[in-house]
Amino acid sequence: MPKRYARICLLSLLPSLALAGPAEDQLVQRLDALLAAHPAFSGELLLVQGEQTLYQRSQTLVERSDAPPSDRPYQYRVGSISKQLTAVLVLRAAARGQLDLEQALDSELTGLPAGAHNTVSAAQLLNHSAGLVEQGQPPQFVPGSRFGYANHGYVLLGEWLSRLTGQSYTVQANALLARCQMHQSTMPAPANAAERRQRYPQLRDGYVQRGTAAERLEWDITPAQHPSGGLLASAADLVRWNRCLHAGPALAPAQYAYLTTPRIERPHRWGLLGYGAGLQVLQREGLLEYSHGGYVPGYMSTLLYYPSQSFSVVVLENTSYPERDIAQAYALHDQVRLLARDYLRAGAPLSPQP
Repeated sequence: MPKRYARICLLSLLPSLALAGPAEDQLVQRLDALLAAHPAFSGELLLVQGEQTLYQRSQTLVERSDAPPSDRPYQYRVGSISKQLTAVLVLRAAARGQLDLEQALDSELTGLPAGAHNTVSAAQLLNHSAGLVEQGQPPQFVPGSRFGYANHGYVLLGEWLSRLTGQSYTVQANALLARCQMHQSTMPAPANAAERRQRYPQLRDGYVQRGTAAERLEWDITPAQHPSGGLLASAADLVRWNRCLHAGPALAPAQYAYLTTPRIERPHRWGLLGYGAGLQVLQREGLLEYSHGGYVPGYMSTLLYYPSQSFSVVVLENTSYPERDIAQAYALHDQVRLLARDYLRAGAPLSPQP
């Protein structure tokens, strides 16, 4: 891994709330030590249990002049965490009777190879078992037989939602964000670099590590890409998303059960994970964990939720590292996760049952 910049400035070194117990104190101390060992981390950490913020840090490099006004939060591109919104919209359409998750796809979807609509279902697109990895290419394996991560599958789902509802995917997704009180997040309108900075002044510039230097990235995204990875979000809004999805109005109980039920196994650096609909599921060491990561050039993200403890973990970075060594690229994210799991296993209080 190339060495990151050494100098940092803390734009908002927000104090952790006063905590009542040695376990919470130890969590804060260990997270502080972790960040101290990674002085070139550029991004945010946010750990929230229920309504209580246990830890919040925002850090950037002095070489970068992308700080928003201090009273407003940063936004980041969060990549594939966007897929959770798409899954919710698909499941809501299914609940309204607009589609059957097991039915054949619309044959007129863009880039769908001849005959694929007869062998691939929305359910398989949701859990990445359709095999449609590249636009216009036939399935790379028998649909439903195994896991094969595919952004293109979610692009197809977004187009299908637009055809079924008569509304663009972007309009539907932004309405869902509003429903979840995520006012610091959006599916962005197309814009060049100058327009983007004007429309989204809170969006942090993304950087790509190349050799020993991090280069600022100029990027663009089209509405067609929104369903697979278009969301701009703040750390606090991702906590709101966890609440809305897992304990709020995003889905009715039957659709939520579908979303969180693993239907295929995903090989992952954490081991084999269950995969529901846009959501990783792991039951291990007495903890039920829902998760997803995001990677787009210039940005990396991790979102975790532990329902029994109403515990959210958000890690956001505005620097991306080479995908060829994904474990090293996400090393800090994974260490934050392990510290959170240690805290929860040590006896963090359970959330009240309804």
